[in-house]
Amino acid sequence: MVSVDLPFDTHIPLSYIEDRKVRLGLYRRMAEIDTIENVEFLTEELNDRFGGIPPAVSNLLYQLKLKILAERAGITSINAEKSQIVLKFPEDIGPPKLVTHPAVRIGKTAYWITLNESIDDWTTFLYDFLIGLIEN
Repeated sequence: MVSVDLPFDTHIPLSYIEDRKVRLGLYRRMAEIDTIENVEFLTEELNDRFGGIPPAVSNLLYQLKLKILAERAGITSINAEKSQIVLKFPEDIGPPKLVTHPAVRIGKTAYWITLNESIDDWTTFLYDFLIGLIEN
């Protein structure tokens, strides 16, 4: 299981879904989702059943997508450290050496993505970066 620790709020607020059983059921469903398509289906369902999705739920769904992509790419964790996002790989494998982007540094067991002016939106960059790792 991939660990994701990023600097944003990820939960289902009481103001969005008041019923505790429904919220817990959704968390259980999210834990079992293993495809981006199923995250998209859940997003549509939430929007249809409960209305516009608040930022904390949107972040939770984004985080779920990251976990799915990271698992496919062989990443064990995604963490924010100061002004960087760190994508860690198992120590015995390490990251592929295919990446060439000025904001990305390749270490022995991780990619270090420096959040600077070369990246407009780090959430989109991170998502696209993971897609690129899977496709290569």
